[in-house]
Amino acid sequence: MYHASLAGNIAVQNFGGALSQMLRHDLAAEFIKLILLVEKFNNDGVNMMIEHGWFEEPYTAPDRKGLSKSSEENQS
Repeated sequence: MYHASLAGNIAVQNFGGALSQMLRHDLAAEFIKLILLVEKFNNDGVNMMIEHGWFEEPYTAPDRKGLSKSSEENQS
């Protein structure tokens, strides 16, 4: 699963490099569609790895409202 995700990331990098040097504007839309398709596939794979515990969930911003409520409860 990790290798499939890695291959997808490399594909997106290659598409981006090709897109930056492409002279044909009619193919740019097709490359953008491919990038979106591969990124959706990669996102599904990462979510699957997180669900099975094979990959750590990326860091998120702390819930400031929840933290302030819990600190108010501890003070009373």
